[in-house]
Amino acid sequence: MTFEPHSPRELRAQVKYYFSCTHHHIERQDEHNAARNATKLAHFGLRLLEHPEIQLEFAKAHAAEEAAAKQKTVEEYEKAVAEADAAVVARLTASQEEHNETQVDEGITN
Repeated sequence: MTFEPHSPRELRAQVKYYFSCTHHHIERQDEHNAARNATKLAHFGLRLLEHPEIQLEFAKAHAAEEAAAKQKTVEEYEKAVAEADAAVVARLTASQEEHNETQVDEGITN
């Protein structure tokens, strides 16, 4: 009876093992054994990717990436609003200063 891995840990171990074997056979130019081990590597790699625990990890990572992207978007929006506010304040300040200079030039005082 052959050992059939089921947990993500066992599957990762098989993937690492067959990756190492495949690499070894490629270095020795043993195409037959490299192909045989690459097939097993693909088999265990696919089983690992399809494992429910790994799928959950992928889902969590994807959710975290989306949250980070949304946060970045919020930060960019807040930065753009702050820059727009600063530009409006600068224009109002310049306009007020220009208005004050005009009043001084015309001799108008408060």
